[in-house]
Amino acid sequence: MSSSSHNSELFNDSGCLSQYALEHYRDHLLSAEDLRPVEKHLDSCPLCKDALEGISDMDGGHESHSELDEEE
Repeated sequence: MSSSSHNSELFNDSGCLSQYALEHYRDHLLSAEDLRPVEKHLDSCPLCKDALEGISDMDGGHESHSELDEEE
C-alpha cells in the first residue's frame, strides 16, 4: 500500500506531477519505483516537462534526466 501513498506525493489532484516529484526527479532522488511513473508522465505532458525545465533553470541549472537521455 505504500505505492499509493507515494503516488499521492508524486501527483497532484489534476493528475500532473507535484512540486515534490519535479524537485526529486531533478535532483535524482526518486526510487526506481517512483521514477517510472514520473518519466512516463513527463513523456506525455508538455506542461510538466516545461515545469521541470523551469525549476531546473531557476535552481542553478541542475542537469535534468531528459538532458541525460538526449546524450545517449
